Amino acid sequence: MRKVSQLEAIEELSEKIGKEITEITDKETSLRGAHFARVKEDIISLVLTGLNLKTLPIELGALIELNVLDLSKNNFREVPTVLQKLPKLAVLNLSSNQLYSLPEWLGNFHMLKVLSLANNNLRSLPATIENLTLLRKIFLQGNDLQRLPFSLTNLKHLAEIHLDFRTAMRKNVKAVLTALEANGCHVNAHYNRR
Repeated sequence: MRKVSQLEAIEELSEKIGKEITEITDKETSLRGAHFARVKEDIISLVLTGLNLKTLPIELGALIELNVLDLSKNNFREVPTVLQKLPKLAVLNLSSNQLYSLPEWLGNFHMLKVLSLANNNLRSLPATIENLTLLRKIFLQGNDLQRLPFSLTNLKHLAEIHLDFRTAMRKNVKAVLTALEANGCHVNAHYNRR
């Protein structure tokens, strides 16, 4: 595979998904609907929301400086494996997709601070979530979580967890939430008529 610049990767990505990428942020500028010739090589934010995507092309993996990736409101049934090539992600939004499970490698995002998984079909979280040691916020509401891994309590920087009221009331979840609150984490239990 030939090495491509971030600009080329964005152009190829836009061509492959068949839609214009509506928001790109580099270290100095936020461009919305801008022509790609003006995009610099150090893209740090990419919004691909509401495009009905089911997969992502491998070209996305060339954007190694990416800090923020918004893939919300698409049709992903699994977390795209190309994301493994984005080690600097600090914010990952996968909300409002069709995810049923999360890969173990999700725990490899050591820089991740905000993870939004709201409004999917998740029933559990991988134990490797404890490796997200910088995680500050996690959004889990709108899922059918049956349990939470106790390893969540090892996340000392976790300041907020959002989930459904019914999930919060499950006996095996209450112990985890109680321990998180003891660590100073704010538990926000949303009422959802799902």
